[in-house]
Amino acid sequence: MKKGTLSMVSSDFKAPAFICNDGAKAQYEQQELALIRRERIARSGIPTRFLKADLGSCDLRIQSYAATFDPHSSHSLFLRGDVGVGKTYSAAAILLAVAGTCPVRFASMGDILREVKATFANQGNESEVVKKYSGVSLLAVDDLGKEKPTAWALDVLFTIIDKRYSNNKTTIFTCQYSGAELYERLASEGDRETAHAIVSRLQEGQYIVLEGEDRRRPQLIG
Repeated sequence: MKKGTLSMVSSDFKAPAFICNDGAKAQYEQQELALIRRERIARSGIPTRFLKADLGSCDLRIQSYAATFDPHSSHSLFLRGDVGVGKTYSAAAILLAVAGTCPVRFASMGDILREVKATFANQGNESEVVKKYSGVSLLAVDDLGKEKPTAWALDVLFTIIDKRYSNNKTTIFTCQYSGAELYERLASEGDRETAHAIVSRLQEGQYIVLEGEDRRRPQLIG
């Protein structure tokens, strides 16, 4: 300031400070987490029918699994049961419950096989399919064994499962069949050693059998 120039700023002036309110900060962080969760669910592939699957209505073992889920350690789950007992519902409920902690993806075995076949028909590269399903933190594969894969598709399926297994990625499988029955279905049109390797890797996770009436039957014949 030049000599003789009057200052228009009071000597008592203090620059305004941004007040950090803990409550407001916590609310903002909660909103951010909620947005991330919604975006993950939107990209997850969970069928519309199961987007409101409620963990609280699931078997207590399912609730316990979700409550102790750790995205940084592998704790795969094999859900076995007859048609209509809630396997798919339970898998979707788990994904919805933990989507706030990590990316999740849902796909039926048929979805995966169709994507693999599409790359073959278009002379594409199955590596993108493998990357899509092997890299996500938590993957749910619905109806494992329902569709019988060709030998080539079985190899791709094994690659996905093996990569997840080797990198400690958690996978949830739903299936109607016992281990022996699943092996026979996978091996029927593919390599038996590959089928055995897949089933072997499934045995290291938690195994839950869901029982009960077919929830869909009354709607059809009632």
